Amino acid sequence: MIKKIILIIITIITQIIVGHLLAFFGTFAAGIGNGWELVVWPFWNTLGVWGVGSIINKQRKIFKKEQYILTLVSTALGSAIGVIVMVIYVPNIFLPLIGALIGYYFSIQKKFII
Repeated sequence: MIKKIILIIITIITQIIVGHLLAFFGTFAAGIGNGWELVVWPFWNTLGVWGVGSIINKQRKIFKKEQYILTLVSTALGSAIGVIVMVIYVPNIFLPLIGALIGYYFSIQKKFII
């Protein structure tokens, strides 16, 4: 049980790091700016959060093939909602990443919670 909790914490930390690094460097390395970064951030955050989660869950062999699509859609939706909240209410660049994490874990809550 402790091993599962540690693995979950490491997975979340890795998803945060990879998702934010992809969003930040992927956007600005490509020279995207002037508001267009708000369109690209959800893509990079989704790719980072979903990619890391999918790789780890594939190694743990707890995902079925249908769950990959469900988690991808919910992660992308969560990240997009994070961008909308960021634009309308709070200018915080972490909101798309937080939205992606919420979307990812909300879709697999019965599989991932101990």
